[in-house]
Amino acid sequence: MDGQHRFEFQDSEERSRRGQPYHETGGGSGGNDRRFLMLMYGLDGLNWFPAGCVARAGRLRQSFMYASQVVDGDDLVIVSRSSVDAHSRHDADYCTFHRVRNFRRLAMNLRQDIDEDVIS
Repeated sequence: MDGQHRFEFQDSEERSRRGQPYHETGGGSGGNDRRFLMLMYGLDGLNWFPAGCVARAGRLRQSFMYASQVVDGDDLVIVSRSSVDAHSRHDADYCTFHRVRNFRRLAMNLRQDIDEDVIS
């Protein structure tokens, strides 16, 4: 991830994983495309894996910014500053709410048992 991402760690007591929503930059817009709100997870805060796309805006001038999250039972609830009808993707005119049901299912088990690490 590059310097355009805002991190907010959400510790998950189950399986000791950390997760975070962020906007994916890229596409054909010189790194300013913020239409994708993605969810990542990891164990150590350094190595991140994609869990999936939470939301996608339809137009290039739309965007998601500064997402925050809270765990609600088995779900992850995310609020994001969003540019929906604004004249620029940098100007938020909405707050959008997103619910990822059973979000822990999206992550692979990254921990290995010591016995599995033996090559025969």
